[in-house]
Amino acid sequence: MKLLIGLILIAFGTAIIYYRFKIYDITGEWNWASLYLGNTMNAIVLMGMILIGIGAAYPFGAFDDFNTVPTAVQKP
Repeated sequence: MKLLIGLILIAFGTAIIYYRFKIYDITGEWNWASLYLGNTMNAIVLMGMILIGIGAAYPFGAFDDFNTVPTAVQKP
């Protein structure tokens, strides 16, 4: 199941990068992206790249056990 979710995230991120011009036409200019990233295209591509990275890391357990607190000494 994790592999399927990872592949879906990778496909979605790739689609965002591939259709970035159509996404830009729909959403328009983002002021925060222009201020911090240079332009909106950079923000759209960055979101696609982040999704690809998450999709590649998720099947290998990179995001497991975020709710547990690590302890220095384990008691028997």
